[in-house]
Amino acid sequence: MEGEKLDLPAKPAEVTKSFSLQDSNEPLGRDAKGFLAALCGFAHPTCAWTTLGAFRLARRDSVKTIAKALIETAAVLAMSVDDVVHPDHAVRAVESIGNTLRSASPEELKALREALSELAAAERLGLARKDRLRFYADFWEGFGLPEDGA
Repeated sequence: MEGEKLDLPAKPAEVTKSFSLQDSNEPLGRDAKGFLAALCGFAHPTCAWTTLGAFRLARRDSVKTIAKALIETAAVLAMSVDDVVHPDHAVRAVESIGNTLRSASPEELKALREALSELAAAERLGLARKDRLRFYADFWEGFGLPEDGA
């Protein structure tokens, strides 16, 4: 994430156009500036700018965490022995995961690719199980995900 360019508005004042407080019980303000100022403790435009960037990075990290869980679940299902998960059930579950992943947004695909890369690197440094490394290597093509995606 270091050196990553965020897709932030050109001016901090434009932040107010893309944030909602619908779930808030407290009247923090009618726009993002009020909410972000309350979070930061003061109403400086740079505070709003920085906080929105942090929200976006946190969201991507949480999407990547979910992606890791999904990849690991698919690996367990795909590589389980017959007496652990019935083969027909495992195949249906893996196919369902693939169908869902093919409708993922570019942001989700990017998080999925990053998660896959991190899992493969950790596996190489850890147990280095050949079947798991092969699963990670074949994951993208095996699920029919777009090569140009993220």
